[in-house]
Parts: sequence; structure tokens; C-alpha cells
Amino acid sequence: MGGTRTLERMGRDATGIDYTTTAPRLELSALLKAGYFRDRATCSGAWSWNNGERAEVVTARTGPNAHMDVTTHLSDGGQVHERIYMHGVRSNLGRGWVLYFICPRTGKPCRILYRAYHSTTWRSREGFSYRLYYPQQAESGWGRYVTREGRVSAKLERLFAMRATTTCRGRPTRRALRIARLEHELESIQHAMWNPANMHPLLRLALGNP
Repeated sequence: MGGTRTLERMGRDATGIDYTTTAPRLELSALLKAGYFRDRATCSGAWSWNNGERAEVVTARTGPNAHMDVTTHLSDGGQVHERIYMHGVRSNLGRGWVLYFICPRTGKPCRILYRAYHSTTWRSREGFSYRLYYPQQAESGWGRYVTREGRVSAKLERLFAMRATTTCRGRPTRRALRIARLEHELESIQHAMWNPANMHPLLRLALGNP
């Protein structure tokens, strides 16, 4: 098997923070979908990112025993080769194995490997000296409430747009129950976001709550 995959990588945050969505990553689910880690086979291909970096990947597997050889070509012209071992767990359905990377830094199983904070090697999210943030973790408390409010409101809009009854044989439908839960969640979010203790300082000052 061969092939090239290009993945988008945005620029690093001006504060020096790296994010799970912007650091180069090798995601096991994407590799499996692309045909890597086929049983009793050796598969190879290339992955690249729009910052000019690329990695050649070779996988080998026999049942639960698997590994991945990665040769990473860095933007400064350097090249790093490493072997990443896998761990297989029996599927709950009893059909085959569920694979995990073994993080070379922590020794713990994971499904995604990253290169962040100028690291030349691949690691799990917990394998860096600095925290590798999910985007929402870098938001202020107020920003997280605003993000959550937008997501819940969008879900409610989609549900309200459906042409469906709210009861079936005198009982609320699953859609009606979900709407009720989301409305309750939205009310709780809005109550919390307008609490002066959670407001952005500038907004709190503008509303006369120093």
C-alpha cells in the first residue's frame, strides 16, 4: 500500500501555546481508515503537513503485535527515525483487536501522537513538558461559556427545524425529551455566563459590576 496524505497545520499561537488541533499529528483512526495496520501485512505511505514537514510511515502487524516506523523530515532539513510499538486489546464484540500506540515518552497507550513545542519525536498529549491544549482550554471562562452557548443553541435550531411531532401515543418523543434537556442546559449556561464572577473583566466593568 502506498499513498500521500496532506494535513493542515495552522501557525503556532503567539503566546507560545501549542494546540491539539494545530500541532502535527498521527491519528490511529485515520491510519486505519487509510489502510495501514492490515493483519499479516506491511504497509507504507507518506503523510505531510502544510508547514513543509512530512513523514514516511511503515506499519507491520500480526494479530495484536504491531509497530510503526516513522521517518520524519523536519522543516529545518533534519530527519528523525523512530519505531513506535503498539498494544492490542481484545474487542468487546470479540472480533479482532483494538490497537493503541504506546507513547514513547510516557509508556501509556494512546490513539493520537503529536509533535509539539519543537519536539522532534512523536508523543501522546501527556508526553510534553508543557501542556498541549485543546482549543477550548485556552479560552477564558467567559469564552468557554459563549462557545458552549453557541453549540447548544445550534443543536436546538436543528431540532426545531425538523418536522416532527412532540408526542407519540401520549408520551414525549425522544426528540422532545432531547429538546427539553438542551433547553435546560442552555438556561444553566446563560445563568452561569451572566454571573458577575464569570464575566470577562471588561464586560463586568461595562455593566457596572467592578
